[in-house]
Amino acid sequence: MCCNPPERLKSKSPIGNLWLILKFGWARDQSDGYLDKSIVSPEIRRAKATEGKMRRNMDLARKILLELEGRPFTVAPHRIGIDGYTAEEISYHVQLLRQASFIDAVDLTNQSLRSPDWLPTTITWNGHEFLESSRDETRWEKTKNVLREKGGPMTLEALKIIMSELIHRSLSSI
Repeated sequence: MCCNPPERLKSKSPIGNLWLILKFGWARDQSDGYLDKSIVSPEIRRAKATEGKMRRNMDLARKILLELEGRPFTVAPHRIGIDGYTAEEISYHVQLLRQASFIDAVDLTNQSLRSPDWLPTTITWNGHEFLESSRDETRWEKTKNVLREKGGPMTLEALKIIMSELIHRSLSSI
């Protein structure tokens, strides 16, 4: 099997298995007694891989904006959930979106928390502008593909330039 831990790390105890899941993302495959990374959910693997790391995910940022846009208008902060992402990832990206002036948000982080706790309230003008440019799934994917092909960084400015060019090309054909 792929992804098996070394013999010395295999465990028969539930505590040992929990430690292996948290430490390496491995879980026991009941059929053969080996630990197999492939049966752990992608969310757990991604959370473990990025645990304690501050990594920006532009897809998640866009999903947060789309989620906020679809909610009834309110200035009260509220938690949002997005399938496939942890509360910590979402909270961190809410903080980033606020720093980029795309949303307004409230910081509920305190010293007893291990990670940031930000709740979104509203989308700003800049957030709506970005959302309008990136709303079309085809344009969004094409923009990311252009950056990957050219080896460019996935920065906000690069995304805006490419999306703007794609919009310009589609309008010039009218």
